[in-house]
Amino acid sequence: MRLRARVDANHAEVRSALRAAGWIVVDCARIGSGFPDLLIAKGGHILMIEIKDGAKAKSAQRLTDDEVQFHALMRAAGVTVHIVTSIDDALALLQRELDGEDDGA
Repeated sequence: MRLRARVDANHAEVRSALRAAGWIVVDCARIGSGFPDLLIAKGGHILMIEIKDGAKAKSAQRLTDDEVQFHALMRAAGVTVHIVTSIDDALALLQRELDGEDDGA
């Protein structure tokens, strides 16, 4: 189990964009052990977000073994860990969530 993992190159810009969109953002990236990068909240909505660098090849964006295990644990509890690869991806997720259209994918 890896602790204090490195963050993706786009981590800071995605985090900043979410804050600029009015979300409370807790940066959890340094927790490690498969825990998602961000925990965000706004208007009664709470989301767990894993950031992957969309500029990298798909093979370099895959989840670590710890992340796969954590996502499965959360899925078993009925909770989705959302994966975003860019600012646009993150903002689209937020819009779907606020519109009530998010299907958890």
